[in-house]
Amino acid sequence: MSTKSELQGTWKQIEGAVREKWGELTDNDFQEASGSIQKLVGAIQRRTGQARDQVEDSLSSMLSRAESLAGKAYQAAQNMAGKAAEVASSASEGVQNAAASAAESMQQGVEQTKRMVAERPVQSLSVCFGVGVAIGLATGLLLCRRQ
Repeated sequence: MSTKSELQGTWKQIEGAVREKWGELTDNDFQEASGSIQKLVGAIQRRTGQARDQVEDSLSSMLSRAESLAGKAYQAAQNMAGKAAEVASSASEGVQNAAASAAESMQQGVEQTKRMVAERPVQSLSVCFGVGVAIGLATGLLLCRRQ
C-alpha cells in the first residue's frame, strides 16, 4: 500500500477512479477521508463490504496508474516546452538575420548616396530641390481640397 504522503500528493488524480470503482462513496466519505489512507479504506469497506486487503490492493493499483499518467504528462509537457524553445530560437535567429541583412542594405544605400552626392553635387541639389517643390505642391493641393 502507498504511503499517506503519496496518496495526498495524487489525491485529486485518483479520486475520479475511486468514485468510478466505488460509486457507493459519497462526497462526505471523500471529505472525511481526505489525506488519510486508513479513513478512505474504512469508508470503502463500510460502503462495499470488501475486505481490507482487496481495497488496499485496488487503491495501490489506482495510485500507480495515476503516478504513471502524471509522469507521462510531465514528460510530454517537457518535450513540448523543448520544441517550443527550439522554434523560438529558430525564429529569433531568423529575425536577427533579417535585421542584419536590412541594416547592411541600408548601409549600402547610404554609402551609394554619399558617393553620388560627392560625384554630382549640382545634380543632387537639383533633384532635392525638385522633390521638395513637388512635395510642397502636392501638400498645398491636398490642403486646398479639404477646405
